[in-house]
Amino acid sequence: MTQIPIRTSTVNMSTGETEKTEVAHMTLLPCDTSKGQCAYCAAVHLPNEPHNAQSLYYQYRIYGERGIWPNWGNAMEHCDGATRQRWKAELVSRGVTIDQLVPRAPAGD
Repeated sequence: MTQIPIRTSTVNMSTGETEKTEVAHMTLLPCDTSKGQCAYCAAVHLPNEPHNAQSLYYQYRIYGERGIWPNWGNAMEHCDGATRQRWKAELVSRGVTIDQLVPRAPAGD
């Protein structure tokens, strides 16, 4: 299970001032890997293929673990060079911008 930080704010509707900000946590339950789903993105793909960067499960899991919102660069970071090049070419041919890896968030963010 992954804990995902959720920042909440209480705003005084009369003044518009923020009265309180706190962090709560949401729990992301594991996906059902017995059906062939990837434990990181909940999609069905070969282990050497990228995670589904558009999967909300993947986005929230990585946010909970690393404190970043991942992109296709992050989804391909475990792939070999040939696989990354093939996927980049296909994504670009479909108009998708391939971003560099989003680094881990600094501690405290």
